[in-house]
Amino acid sequence: MNIFLAETICQKITIYFISFTNSGICPTRTRRDYNSDRNKVLIRRDTILGSKKDIKAIIFDLDGTLLNTIDDIADSMNTVLNSLGYPLHRSNVYLNYIGAGLDSFVRCALPESYRDDASVYNALNAMKQHYASGYANKTKPFEGILDLLEELLKRDIRLAVLSNKRDEFTKIMVSTYFPAIHFERVLGDRQNIALKPDPTAVMEILKALHVAPEEAFFVGDSKFDMQTAVNARCVAVGVSWGYGTRSELEMNGSQFILEKPADLLSLLN
Repeated sequence: MNIFLAETICQKITIYFISFTNSGICPTRTRRDYNSDRNKVLIRRDTILGSKKDIKAIIFDLDGTLLNTIDDIADSMNTVLNSLGYPLHRSNVYLNYIGAGLDSFVRCALPESYRDDASVYNALNAMKQHYASGYANKTKPFEGILDLLEELLKRDIRLAVLSNKRDEFTKIMVSTYFPAIHFERVLGDRQNIALKPDPTAVMEILKALHVAPEEAFFVGDSKFDMQTAVNARCVAVGVSWGYGTRSELEMNGSQFILEKPADLLSLLN
């Protein structure tokens, strides 16, 4: 067996196992300033491009990939914590908790002694209410995202969004911030559908678009996104401008890492 292929298969198996045994853990990240790395090549070419089919579709994560949402999320959660008399967190602390769904996010934001199901349930409902009225106060697309999406449509690339944010919020935010962009599928956290990194929702999108996994990029900023891409056998594309770290992306299966949105066009070329 080709050594590269064998390593890739082992990587996929390992990532799939890790992705389902880390649930419920509130991680900490060591974040660093990557400005000193500007002269480095951020697009990692550790796949054999010649064996890849033409890309027909791109599935995007939402928070940290298309939209910079952290300040509104932090403000809403801090409002909840303040009302309960609990300590507040800075936005950079909340970066540790994003990506695994709202339930996990709220649980991690609460003090350790108040993470029982009843406390999480009450805080979760309060968070939903506050975020519903405050999701658009500071949120905006990352620089260059709108131009990228418009160019992708010109190239007849089919677009979709898959987020671990609640489905209703995902749809509202996509329609609010990208009203002129035609996403063929926009999916978030739905009842009885497993969250990323489970590949079920990705396969649902690909089936609806009649696109094979190897004909699709999955673009995201977190380890959950890279694990999702690997589990679904899509091309895993990480972004450096989001909430995850480059080391997380690399360790969880990223085949490419982009410095800016326009770099995605280089992969298509």
